[in-house]
Amino acid sequence: MRRPASLIIACTLCAPSLLPAAPSFAAAAPPKGTTNLFGTPSKNPLRFQRKRLSPQPPKPAPVLPGQSSIAPPAQKPAFEYHWQASERLQGEVRLPTPVAPPVIVLGGKQTIIPQTSAAVRLATLYRIVLADEEEKWDAATATLLLEHIRRLPETPFKRQGAPTWKLTLAGKPITNDVEIIPGADPAVRHARFNKDAFARANPALQPKAEGNPDRVFYSNRLFRAVLRTFYNEVPLMEQVIRERYSYSVKPGEPVDEFQSFSLDELQFLASVLEDLPAGYRGIRGLTHFTRRKSGMTNPQKPHAPAIAWVTLGNVEFMDSAFTSGSSEYIQRLAAHEMSHFFWEKILVKDVRAHFMSFSGWKETAPDRWTHGTTTNFVSDYAATDPLEDFAETMAFYVYQPDKVRTVAPEKYRWAQSLGGGYEYAVLVDKKYTWQVFNLEPKTTFPGKITGIDVETWKTVAGDNRVIATLHLSPAFGGGAERAYARIASTKNTYTDQYFSPVDGNKYLLRADFTLSKYAASGYWVPELITVSDKADNRRYEGQKQFGWLLMIDNPDEDTEAPVADTERIGFTTAKSGNDTVVRVTVPVTDRTTEGLTGYATLAQEASRQSETVYATYDAIQRALVYAFTIRGYRASGTWEFREFVTQDIAGNRRRYDLKEKTLTVQLTGATADTTRPELDQGSIRIEAVPTNPKAPNGETNVTIWYKAKDDISGLGLVSYSILKPTGDSLFDYHYHENFHTPVFVGDPAAWKLYEIKLTLPPGSPPGTWVLREMTLKDKAGNTLSANFVEIGILKEFTVEGRK
Repeated sequence: MRRPASLIIACTLCAPSLLPAAPSFAAAAPPKGTTNLFGTPSKNPLRFQRKRLSPQPPKPAPVLPGQSSIAPPAQKPAFEYHWQASERLQGEVRLPTPVAPPVIVLGGKQTIIPQTSAAVRLATLYRIVLADEEEKWDAATATLLLEHIRRLPETPFKRQGAPTWKLTLAGKPITNDVEIIPGADPAVRHARFNKDAFARANPALQPKAEGNPDRVFYSNRLFRAVLRTFYNEVPLMEQVIRERYSYSVKPGEPVDEFQSFSLDELQFLASVLEDLPAGYRGIRGLTHFTRRKSGMTNPQKPHAPAIAWVTLGNVEFMDSAFTSGSSEYIQRLAAHEMSHFFWEKILVKDVRAHFMSFSGWKETAPDRWTHGTTTNFVSDYAATDPLEDFAETMAFYVYQPDKVRTVAPEKYRWAQSLGGGYEYAVLVDKKYTWQVFNLEPKTTFPGKITGIDVETWKTVAGDNRVIATLHLSPAFGGGAERAYARIASTKNTYTDQYFSPVDGNKYLLRADFTLSKYAASGYWVPELITVSDKADNRRYEGQKQFGWLLMIDNPDEDTEAPVADTERIGFTTAKSGNDTVVRVTVPVTDRTTEGLTGYATLAQEASRQSETVYATYDAIQRALVYAFTIRGYRASGTWEFREFVTQDIAGNRRRYDLKEKTLTVQLTGATADTTRPELDQGSIRIEAVPTNPKAPNGETNVTIWYKAKDDISGLGLVSYSILKPTGDSLFDYHYHENFHTPVFVGDPAAWKLYEIKLTLPPGSPPGTWVLREMTLKDKAGNTLSANFVEIGILKEFTVEGRK
């Protein structure tokens, strides 16, 4: 450590019997030829000097005020040491002139780095330059960005040819918080970050309240923005999932039925893993994720969008898991499937039994369950069995926590305890909200089913007309707007039926339908009847809660699906302007040709674009014809026809996989569109007006305005999700003027103002409603998912082992 210049040290070596001499402050010039301890001429003020001993005692020094009167020894010391500081100081008297801030040249322009240590480290370690071209970067935002990047692998910044990034901070909304600006120089990339993404990125300490321990509160909004910006390649995202969450992403078996995940799909997956409680990282038994090829389904569960294979250690995602484009749906689905591993591999029997007690689950036969309650489920699927109940509850606990709090508070508290204190809250921007007023809000569920009438008649043609009537009790709830049931035969065929009020009587619901004379004979039974009111409050009635008997007597029953001759499949292509018509002809045989149909998908793997059609029966060729019109704006490359389904009037279905017989066609789009549409998030505006302002009853007219455009094919399908105060979601489509048109009418690349109009029904719950998400697809199928809410995370804060 450097000593202060004003410090003077005196060392004296004396005879042991003598007191030390007083230090001398004389600074006589050294004699010529004096050397220092290293034998070199002395130029340093610090010097050592030898003197001869003198037999003459020195004269006594005068006693100064405050000085000891004890006289120094009369004898000269054997050794003396003197040090005198130099008065020539440089750079230690006045404040220095500040060094100019670092300047980096990007794209031929000088960019000044903000004067914070985090900004300098981002520039020197990660080649990320923060530029104050819009909002100013301060130490806090720069540090938050640095800390989020440090969580993740350094590969995108350290590999050969890694670009330099220029980041600016935007004060206005940006869709999904990041905009990548195209540039001519591949060595320099420019991204704009939404300043709002930083608002809750830094965990803030929350004090104890209502029995909760100390907790921190934060969101992963900035984390998602970092992934979208810097980890924008599939190998990089695979590395993130492997190193941060201890899972791998790899092909399934057989390899020809699977493909790699897309970049968006992996980023969805990583964002879910980041949101879930820490116990979901490296779950025992779960090792990897797989993705089935575009256009294909799982042969064992063809309707499943994803499957948790607990014994095989992986979660398999189908194409249908991602085609909706809804981030809300994809996130809940991923959390749901991973929760199956938590149930099977982590939870012990007693813990599972505790959860099952909340809904009174009882196993009546192997894999056959009944439940004792009818209202404390977060979804229809949750009322299937306790495994799905748990998986749905945990997924909703993270992404729609208010739903669990509202309908199943005991499950909410249980999930909170299971998650180690993790708790979630939906955070909203006032811009995307509106208020609903209701002086008499509906606080009851639909009435309980207290009676069922089932009647059948044979028609002249031999078919079966069925009328089923549900009686609801006003003593056990309110009236209902509708009911739904999937009624299944013993041959695994089914019919989906909806019940409506009879003559406006909301306590009497009826379904009137026909079952073909070729349908399966025997009993047809619903596993579950879901009763809903106008506000979408639901009651889930299982077989334990109602009695049902429907017997169908069909001497001509058909229990075999149509058989396809895969050796004689025909395949033709024809041009129609810029479009290509692909016709696949599949010869089939069945007991009857009446009502023969099917469906299939023509898919392009690289772009994830696909076209799904229903088949028509050609009586002359005795074949099902699958006709695909591939527009000129579709992706160029190889399109495959591999999997198709045949179906008859009795509801029998069969899935076919052509495998090595897969049909392929090379298509070149005249104006191929592979980029997603754009949404001007800053243009979104919402207005809500009660239909009866003097006595509001929840009925509200809502108008939502937004601007959108697309570069080539034009805006197509648009859907949106609304979050209610109860935590429920309301999903609908916006049927704009180009929703159904095969070709966009107008200039697709011009910003256009669109208007959504909807009316919330009477009885809608009062409070704050939120536009949660919008999903935009262009005519080519490229998808943009814009989410307007933020998931806030609360977790326990531990210091030195103390909770």
